Amino acid sequence: MLVVGLFAGLTVTMIVATSYLDLREEDKKSIDNAATVATTVARLATTNLISRNYLTLERELESIAADPMVHRVRVFDAVHHINVDGAFASSFIDDMVPPIATATVLESGLRDVQLTDDMVEITMPITSGDDGPPLGVAFVAFVRPDVFKVVNGIWQSSALIAAFLIAGAMPLTFYFGSGFLHPVRHLTWIAHRVSTGDFDAPFPVERRDEIGVLARAYCEMVRTIRSNMERIYQLAFVDSVTGLCNRECFRNEMERAVAAAEREKAIFAVLFIDLDRFKLVNDTYGHDTGDKLLAAVAMCLSKAVCGEDCDIGDCVRKSSAAHSASSSASARDKARPLTMPEAPIIARLGGDEFAVFVPECRTQAEAARVGDAALMSVRNTGAVDGIPFVLDACIGIALYPRDGRTYTVLLKNADIAMYAAKQIGGTGCSFYNAEVDRAAADRVWLGG
Repeated sequence: MLVVGLFAGLTVTMIVATSYLDLREEDKKSIDNAATVATTVARLATTNLISRNYLTLERELESIAADPMVHRVRVFDAVHHINVDGAFASSFIDDMVPPIATATVLESGLRDVQLTDDMVEITMPITSGDDGPPLGVAFVAFVRPDVFKVVNGIWQSSALIAAFLIAGAMPLTFYFGSGFLHPVRHLTWIAHRVSTGDFDAPFPVERRDEIGVLARAYCEMVRTIRSNMERIYQLAFVDSVTGLCNRECFRNEMERAVAAAEREKAIFAVLFIDLDRFKLVNDTYGHDTGDKLLAAVAMCLSKAVCGEDCDIGDCVRKSSAAHSASSSASARDKARPLTMPEAPIIARLGGDEFAVFVPECRTQAEAARVGDAALMSVRNTGAVDGIPFVLDACIGIALYPRDGRTYTVLLKNADIAMYAAKQIGGTGCSFYNAEVDRAAADRVWLGG
């Protein structure tokens, strides 16, 4: 529609401009024709005025006036004050008023041109060829062309040309227009995909035209956004000391796992790990050494729980939340099917506390084996900065759905089981049970 409107506007502008120019051209032709007639009349009148042969002059003027485009032709003898008219119904002896511009022309010796609505009036001096005063003036009224007929003819011809242009040029315009608009629509569709979080949408960067320039600019912008979103994810969901999931990331994954487990009737375990006497490390060697020790513990836990080939980042990368956050696809994250994570997830909750999600852990024996492996990995952490450390940990274990059906309840009960492990021996693993929960509640009630 824009192309059609633009074409129609250009056509109307062309017709108006053509009409104006053609009218100007017709006026110029009329003035030139009238000037030619006036020059002829002046040349014929020169000899007749000198010889005062008015009858011959009158017949010559009548022959000129026979032209349908000549409305009136007159000659004024300035010396004898006699008018000679080319009209058949009048005679030179009639008392006629000289043309209005006669005095001006006689005084200046220059011709005068007047345009009216339907006439071109030219008053021209008649000279004898010497430097003397003019013998008289020649007056010619020439018919101007009918403006309506001129414009009507112009509009008819222009409309015919426009019709041919529309019939021939518009299909080509639409063809080339669609060829230009198609890549624009395709680029717009890709931009919409990116806006929904699909940062892997293929931009047509191979093009060498303006679309390719725009696509490359979009692609660079998407890379910047992706980098920024990954940085935001790191800050929001990854523990800066260990590189593991942080508390928020672990909560997101646990809530999704609970929802999936409820639908799939699955069983899983949650381990709450607290390092023993870690505060002494910070107090003795400083927080920098303490952070390095936490990172070493995280590495050992990852290998013990996820496998020897696992590194720190694998536990985060295997987290589905990591994928959704790094792509900033909140809409896709909501539409993501609720499925149980296939691999364990390890998180640092804060300080010297860690948590482990263990999928498909159906019995206490399976959970105990994971707890023992985690405990052994903590004990085998080794030296940091040349300082040998021997660590121990207390681990509390809660099973879904036996020990809770929500993230909050499961983590709380695993925490209670961990404190029970501290009470019974200071190190080792302990499972949650109702007696332990009542004892913990009693301690809170009694203030100790």
